[in-house]
Amino acid sequence: MSDSYTSPDDVLFADPRLILAEAIKAYLPPERINTADYAAKHRILDNRGGGYVGRWNHDEAPFLVGPMEALDELRFLNVAVVGPARSGKTTIGQNWILKSVDVDPADFLVYAQTDDVIESYVKREIAPMIDLHPQVKEKLGLRPVDNSLKFKRFRAMWIEFLAAAYNNLINKSAPRIIMTEIDAYPRRPSGRLVCSCQDAAMELHRPRNGVGQAQCRASLPDRARRSASRRRGYPRPRGATPQDADQI
Repeated sequence: MSDSYTSPDDVLFADPRLILAEAIKAYLPPERINTADYAAKHRILDNRGGGYVGRWNHDEAPFLVGPMEALDELRFLNVAVVGPARSGKTTIGQNWILKSVDVDPADFLVYAQTDDVIESYVKREIAPMIDLHPQVKEKLGLRPVDNSLKFKRFRAMWIEFLAAAYNNLINKSAPRIIMTEIDAYPRRPSGRLVCSCQDAAMELHRPRNGVGQAQCRASLPDRARRSASRRRGYPRPRGATPQDADQI
């Protein structure tokens, strides 16, 4: 038995006031903020090798503000974004995810054209994005099953990443849905994109989830819907046909 003695005065104890202060934070209501404002306040970008690096700045892409704000408007059930490649379309959905995980939880389904694309997307963009934002990473589950390539469970919500196959569209449901690069989605035997069929994407119908379901859809302009272009006075994208315009 050791004869050494350590005085209580020499032992460093945690400050109980700090412990209580941190515990009380859990009882505070979440911050009320829309997706655009959340991005400006919290989003960090690290597009090394050819892209913007640093804190999100609306001045770099002011055309993304409107769609982000629309995602939080209950009067809008679908937000369609048509634009060229590498114009920031996918960051709209990413910012929506970040804000949801941090202050406004709701389950997500995220679609891309194939399994390979969705796995690459999660590895290259989603995982690094989570690592860059401590307030989001701390809410990610610790078990391997909670943090896989195609499924991530957070403290009060989950996100599932899926290929845009017909079965994945009709058998899944969530309050919030993101569909990226719709123009590259597979087609039904009729020639229409799977997500444009009433018996597919619209099978994710809102009564299952009650009020508040919203969708964010992004596409290149070669298959942009006329309702998102010609109704606003823009000409049909060059090379597109009327049939193309009805695919999304």
